Amino acid sequence: MKSIFFYPKLLPKGLLIPLILLSVLGILVGFMDSLALAMIVPLSEMIVNVDIDYSTIPLISTTKNLVEDSSISFNLTSIVIMILVFQIIRIFSLYLQGWFSAKYSAAYEHNSRTNLLNSYSYMPWEKYVIQDSGDVYFNICRVTSIASVTYGLYCRMVSLVLTIIVYLVTAIYATWQLTLVAMIYSVIAAASLYFLIMYAKKLGDKRLSADELIYGMVNQLTQGMKYIRVSGLIERQRQTIITHSKKLAKINESLGINLALFKSLSETLFFIALILLLVISTQLSVLSSGGLLLFSLLFFRIFQHVRTLQSSIQTFLQIEPYVSNMNNIFDDNKKYIDDLSDSKSYRKIKISKDIVVQDLNYSYVDGIKILKNVSMKIEAKRHTAIVGLSGVGKTTLLDLLIGLINPKLGTIKYDNKELSNEELKNLRRSISYVPQGGVLFSGTLLQNIVFGEEKFSEKNLKKSLEVSNVNEFLRDIPNGLETKVGDGGYTLSGGQRQRVILARAIYRNPSLLILDEATSELDAIAQNQFIKSVNLLDGDITVITVAHRLSNIIDANIIYVMKDGEVIESGNFSQLISSDSEFSKMYKAEGNINNI
Repeated sequence: MKSIFFYPKLLPKGLLIPLILLSVLGILVGFMDSLALAMIVPLSEMIVNVDIDYSTIPLISTTKNLVEDSSISFNLTSIVIMILVFQIIRIFSLYLQGWFSAKYSAAYEHNSRTNLLNSYSYMPWEKYVIQDSGDVYFNICRVTSIASVTYGLYCRMVSLVLTIIVYLVTAIYATWQLTLVAMIYSVIAAASLYFLIMYAKKLGDKRLSADELIYGMVNQLTQGMKYIRVSGLIERQRQTIITHSKKLAKINESLGINLALFKSLSETLFFIALILLLVISTQLSVLSSGGLLLFSLLFFRIFQHVRTLQSSIQTFLQIEPYVSNMNNIFDDNKKYIDDLSDSKSYRKIKISKDIVVQDLNYSYVDGIKILKNVSMKIEAKRHTAIVGLSGVGKTTLLDLLIGLINPKLGTIKYDNKELSNEELKNLRRSISYVPQGGVLFSGTLLQNIVFGEEKFSEKNLKKSLEVSNVNEFLRDIPNGLETKVGDGGYTLSGGQRQRVILARAIYRNPSLLILDEATSELDAIAQNQFIKSVNLLDGDITVITVAHRLSNIIDANIIYVMKDGEVIESGNFSQLISSDSEFSKMYKAEGNINNI
């Protein structure tokens, strides 16, 4: 419950003022409605032609005096006009409340989604790689939509509280004795319903966990559909999702039952209170018939708003865990967002001389060293290869070179300069990266090749198609560049996919091209075609190739051989293959002994 009162601290900048505006409108709604209800008393008594003693009802007597002081007769016509004016102002205020609530709830959803998107975009790479992709989708898409509901609910709760206060003040002004009894009874009634509200909070926590789990499993199913089907696991995976979906449905059913019980008990408590107050009023004779009518009208309004408030609190607590989860992610990564997203610099940093790695060390959280005193020199516009068995630290070294992670010890200098995080961000604008099993997005060939670039360049497109050899198969496709590749590029062969990914890398006109096991999934023919395409770039851009197939880097200008996190030897292909080197042993082990 405490989190409700501290909720404004969680609001993005710009949304606290609208909350205050909605609160003012809530006060206005309550005040106008109280005046309109008060005027119903003299209206009803004039209609039945009864003598009225307004002195017993201070609110009405004060209003009557103000009207008559303005030289307006306090009669049937003026009362009807006042009721209409008060209700029109109330209705218009209610409309403004709804409009502002919808407008700023949508803004809150947008801000929340932006905050989460920034959190995942800028969080340290070591943290991002351990995130479950299903959780990422779930938080950015579903949680942010639910967050907008909490903002609307919170605005409504604040407005309801202020409106109830106005009604209470009016009721106290009419009869403080009955109002005091009603307030004491309300506190007791609210306490009796507290267990239902807290149970809703508990169910909300369970629903978050179940909801998140299902998103994760559905994400696994969609990403691994081919493997799951081929392996005969589709029925097992489907049943697992259905089982957890039933659990989620059961939680939602419990929430519905809890809400129904809450409403039923609220109605029962209201009628008990109404009868009790009428009995007390009769016994104490504290009110005239007109005063009793006004109090009954106000009490009914208060009950309506209290019931809505309790229902809103219950719903708020059901979905508040989603918002807390979202804000925890944002708070954990706010520092990195502030450091990186404030920059207005969008210039590209290009490597014109070299990248020098000196005594580089890196270890993950478990303390095991991945890289040990690695030193190397990567010359601009030359082809540098990094080879070694799996697990020797090649990909980690690449992540360090492009600034995804930071070294624990040692330095990386780009043209004799260590770059800041902001400069590394600009450097990455000049880098093209072709990973193992690279990604194609659902769309056309053209959309995939020009992906991420703001301005279209016919010159860059022509060059990328020629160098990547996409032209070779493009002429055989009826729709050419407008061909839909499908999700993940499933309509293309492995070799075609990798050539399109290379074309995308070249289209960016990079100064540095990184190939990370880029041919590992290709057959020998497709692999050779890909390597020929890369060799065409020699002398044009800087190329770094990470490979475990050594036949792919025969033409590299320099090769660094890694073992157990260290660089153990370097040289060009001829130098390394002619000696009794680790490289020579690895090359022979691949079955290339006849090519030496």
